[in-house]
Amino acid sequence: MIYLVKRGFGYMKGKPILLMAASLLLIISCDRKEPQHSLSVNNNTKQIVFFSDDEALEQEVSYYDAIIELKKAYPEEMKNMKILSAAELDEYSNIFEIDRCPALLVYYRNRVIVEIEGKATTEEIVAPIANVLSGSS
Repeated sequence: MIYLVKRGFGYMKGKPILLMAASLLLIISCDRKEPQHSLSVNNNTKQIVFFSDDEALEQEVSYYDAIIELKKAYPEEMKNMKILSAAELDEYSNIFEIDRCPALLVYYRNRVIVEIEGKATTEEIVAPIANVLSGSS
């Protein structure tokens, strides 16, 4: 500190900046908000959620075909479909009980009402989802 005084900087001139920096660091480190999720769900709307694995796209062909068919038949219901990655499986395990990708589900009023997971044909995917989206279930 003696060196700073001799150089003309003065000890007191740097103190406010140091205090502000320390306060900012303390405020940032104490902020313990819950992590923001990319999934926002309206409980009065049937929400379609697709879990996809970028490393296994060839296993998801029937899911893509099913999604295309569902979008043609139910454009309004499918327009807000959420696509989540395999990396997000753990993040959403408290909401959805999905063990693996691919998976397509319908979430409505705080529960999963249809779930297709793993290997499935296009028809095995479309039929139960269409049944729910058409209001038959």
